[in-house]
Amino acid sequence: MGTLESVRTRLVTGDDEAFLQCLYASSRADELERAGFSPDQRDAFCSMQFRARHQHYATHHADAEDSLILFDGAPIGRELIDRSGAQCCLVDIALLPAYQNRGIGSARLRQLIEHSERAAQTVVLHVDRSSRAQHLYTRHGFTVVADDGVYLQMVRSATAD
Repeated sequence: MGTLESVRTRLVTGDDEAFLQCLYASSRADELERAGFSPDQRDAFCSMQFRARHQHYATHHADAEDSLILFDGAPIGRELIDRSGAQCCLVDIALLPAYQNRGIGSARLRQLIEHSERAAQTVVLHVDRSSRAQHLYTRHGFTVVADDGVYLQMVRSATAD
């Protein structure tokens, strides 16, 4: 199996929708199982939420770079980065469960931070309050600037250490 050097990205195409929907479902699987959803209910819910999220992203982040994360050429995740404003917005980053906790997310985040520092852009993101990812962001210099009860807004200044 490959190493972190085996990680690449490529822009999302229309042919990637089935993978993206599967990735989204994998990110909600534990939550929906704990809630007692049946497999059919999980599928229907994830399909509906995936379409709503896709529409939201198309409306609010039309200029974002939407990329698949590839490992040894196979899709394992996605990152959606909107650099069109004064701040760089990490709209979405997700990895299939089998590829989490292997340093891939940290490597992608470091690359985003380096690019943003060169462009003198603050990076902003929103993370679910219950997500383990907030610890990853904190380790990389992000701080919480807002909490709406569901999501934390976190930022990392272009000059953060």
